[in-house]
Amino acid sequence: MSTSFTSFTSAAVRAVLFDMDGTLIDSTAAIERVWTDLAVRRALPVPDVLAALPGRTAHDILAGFLADPAEVEAEAARLRSVQLSAVDGIEPLPGARELTASLPPERWAVVTAAPEGVARARLAAAGLPVPVVLIGEESVTRGKPDPEGYARAARALGAEPSECVVFEDAEVGLRAGRAAGARCVGLGPAVAASPNADAWLPDLRGITVTAVAAGGALELRLPVAGHPSGSPR
Repeated sequence: MSTSFTSFTSAAVRAVLFDMDGTLIDSTAAIERVWTDLAVRRALPVPDVLAALPGRTAHDILAGFLADPAEVEAEAARLRSVQLSAVDGIEPLPGARELTASLPPERWAVVTAAPEGVARARLAAAGLPVPVVLIGEESVTRGKPDPEGYARAARALGAEPSECVVFEDAEVGLRAGRAAGARCVGLGPAVAASPNADAWLPDLRGITVTAVAAGGALELRLPVAGHPSGSPR
């Protein structure tokens, strides 16, 4: 089944794969509070720590600042515990509630750098459903930009990555989706000029999904045409 976008506005796909933070939910304030506290406690440069966050697992982020693997493990475990309850102010991003509600439960997944328990807590805080397939930090051996997470999610839904479309707000996530073989839609200003996005949208509003046939393809339609660079891909 082809997943080629027609003028970057529609595609027939078997499954839809989402990043979570910055794609489905606005959790920036909650995440930055937790990481700022960690950085201050460990005397790490707060701006550098916050700049390292998008799309990456806690282990990968911490390994860039802490030399001792035992300290990385200890801080990652502490962070998981803290983040389970650090959900104040988390909201769904525009279009997320409508789009996830329109998708059959067995045809979409979340692939996130967050631990699975934290992901469930954040989705619940935002009032969004938890998908049947949720690939979190502990589900993979290598985080984004490695394609492992998106490849696992696609196959758990009975699809090949080439039969899926990925929605991502971070460059490492777009690189992961493309490396897996999926079509990628970039969301938000941080990836407006990404060479790894097949299309770009400010958010998830206006996207529609229609089931072509039971158990068959989904027709995914985007509200705008084109790639942010203005050049067809």
